[in-house]
Amino acid sequence: MQKRAAVLTLVTLLSLALTLPAFAGGVKDGTGPIHSQTAFSYSGVVISCLAGDGIVLATTNNVNVTIYGMGPATYWDSLGVPKPAVGDEIAVKGYTVNYNGELRNIAYSVTLPDGTTVTLRDAQGRPAWR
Repeated sequence: MQKRAAVLTLVTLLSLALTLPAFAGGVKDGTGPIHSQTAFSYSGVVISCLAGDGIVLATTNNVNVTIYGMGPATYWDSLGVPKPAVGDEIAVKGYTVNYNGELRNIAYSVTLPDGTTVTLRDAQGRPAWR
């Protein structure tokens, strides 16, 4: 019985040790709040849609930038708005963040060709689809 209790205690401690860092630093899969950031604003034409929820935008300054955090198709469907596609001219506002040592542009809002603005994140950086 003591051996069983010791094993259960060890498993519990291991579980806590593995999960507490995730709670302390936020979710690390891009869905958690964004704490340190630098604002950006880009306008241009979508030249590529990446697997997941990213796009590549050819800006008006002839620079290609990758934008992440565009959200799942189900979120856009729930709004009744088409998700930006290749060839669409859009404006994106967001923040450049350090994501596991890599700087990434995370979208907060997107203005579509018809002037509709879609909010993707709240003031704390949490995704609107969560």
